[in-house]
Amino acid sequence: MQMTDFATNRSRARDAAGFTLIEILVAMTSAIIVMGALFAVFLVALHQSSKIADASQATQAGRTTMAKITDELQSACLAPEFTPVLEKSTPTTLRFINAYSRESVIPKAYLHEIVWTGTAPNPGKLIDYSRASASSSVWPNFTSSSSWEAISPAGGTVLGEHIYETEVEVAGKKQPVPIFKYYKYATKSSSTSESSSVATLSPLTLEVEKEKLTSAEAKEAASVLVSLTAAPANNYTKGGRIAEFSNQVTFAFTAPASEATVKGGPCQ
Repeated sequence: MQMTDFATNRSRARDAAGFTLIEILVAMTSAIIVMGALFAVFLVALHQSSKIADASQATQAGRTTMAKITDELQSACLAPEFTPVLEKSTPTTLRFINAYSRESVIPKAYLHEIVWTGTAPNPGKLIDYSRASASSSVWPNFTSSSSWEAISPAGGTVLGEHIYETEVEVAGKKQPVPIFKYYKYATKSSSTSESSSVATLSPLTLEVEKEKLTSAEAKEAASVLVSLTAAPANNYTKGGRIAEFSNQVTFAFTAPASEATVKGGPCQ
């Protein structure tokens, strides 16, 4: 009778529900692997979301900065043969005059000095220091104004932050593109299929950042090419988070004729 009870109890113990130690370890290992995979997917999704948000922010900021600069430049032809670009303009400092008016005779003009505060390869701000012409100035001779009244804040108006020089690859090496590049009309028209207003432009050479446009060169400046690269507010540039912009403004009322010898100048 005792032997029968022992066999019965042993059979019941064998049939009782439960997990062995090995089964528990296998289950825990599987759970850890699944959780790790889910965590990795979450990190990838978070990284992609952050990258898209940064790229979108950089694009929006850069587009706004470029629009502000080009809008100012497109209002720079105050009269036929007016020369809006001023001497001492450099690849990092753009000095020019523009105006806004619904009247036939413009009462007041504005002198802008847009400065990039960065130093390649480091970023900087684009700041506009603007001043208004004196009341004694007469249209269209604003360039000869003896005095200008400051209208922007003491620290200037910030047009954009976290702005870099755009880099291009030349002969296997990356080289920075100047923020501002100046062009004049070439003496001979190009034979390319491009429009004459673009095909007849020739760059004014400024190889060193400290070089400045002379008075004579400034009077020839018929176009300005603005190139910049914007970064997001966190200034993180890795992984395609930056946005590059380039826009060229030509100072002309009409496209110059594509004659053999080009005689056009700014604001003609």
